Amino acid sequence: MNDNIDQTAEKLGEQMKKGFVSHLILLVLNNNPSHGYKIIQQIETRTLGMWNPSTSTIYHVLESLEEKDLIECIQEQSEGRQKKVYAITEKGKNALKMLINIYKNMQESMKRMILSSIRITEEIDEKKVECFLPHDLHLLNMKEIGSVDKQLKSLKIKRILISQRLKQLKRAIKMIDIEIERLSIQLQKQERK
Repeated sequence: MNDNIDQTAEKLGEQMKKGFVSHLILLVLNNNPSHGYKIIQQIETRTLGMWNPSTSTIYHVLESLEEKDLIECIQEQSEGRQKKVYAITEKGKNALKMLINIYKNMQESMKRMILSSIRITEEIDEKKVECFLPHDLHLLNMKEIGSVDKQLKSLKIKRILISQRLKQLKRAIKMIDIEIERLSIQLQKQERK
């Protein structure tokens, strides 16, 4: 039974990931033009391996984006061969801005939905919830930052922030354990009566 549930959830997750491939391609191309294989590598790196689309999927989506004038294909000579390099168009940049706004709204809606499904419906202090619903955590995507010195400083700051979050989570686990113990004792007392 659990295997069936796991398989179903995995399939739904894969379908959801496929829907985001075109967005991820636009995000990659927003920084620099690139060829298909490098786009795949960038997506894998930037998503910490969460998305690893196949070559056929990438080229199918690239073709679709090109038909919609969101990207353009530039033929380049490289080592005596023709090479396709893809670049985002102005229309693609505008679409990407809109997609990012849509994603932010979806993220907020999903956060509220998840919290209400676990019976947290009152107004929520966003900062307290952040540690349970991580987002926008680009740990190793450092190329846009610039110099090695700036990358090093950024990683040190990220390490401190994650360490602080880890301490908060460990304290929360201890508090939960104490409350579980207290409620267990209370339940045992009630059952004895």
